[in-house]
Amino acid sequence: MRKILLSLSYVIAILLFLMGCDGDVGNEKDNPESIALKEAEKITAEQGYSISSSEGKDVLIGDSGVFELIKDASVEEGYMEEDFNSMSGDRKIIYYDLKEKSKDNKPISLGIVVDKGKAIGAYLDYYELRPSIKPISFKEFNNK
Repeated sequence: MRKILLSLSYVIAILLFLMGCDGDVGNEKDNPESIALKEAEKITAEQGYSISSSEGKDVLIGDSGVFELIKDASVEEGYMEEDFNSMSGDRKIIYYDLKEKSKDNKPISLGIVVDKGKAIGAYLDYYELRPSIKPISFKEFNNK
């Protein structure tokens, strides 16, 4: 009887250990930067843009008016307003410079908003336009 109980406790311990192990052991979880890059690659493929570098820049937007423009541009392109309304404090906005330039030969950036492990928004930043925040389908650039 004692051998059976000892064997059973070993089996239970092994099962608990296996259940507690994440299936992605050794694989890095998706961090905000990799989530943003995947979304940026998807958008550029769909919209015909080209990213200058896969190195994104984490930016901080402190102006609530600017963030409202980002939210509006993102919602216009099909992202969920509810995701913006329930954002955590850990949200990140990651910019990618595009190879395309505006008609005035100014830089254009693609911004990706990441929160809670997913991309919740995306927009273009045209530096010379006012307001500079535009939906991702806005195309006012030179094709060089």
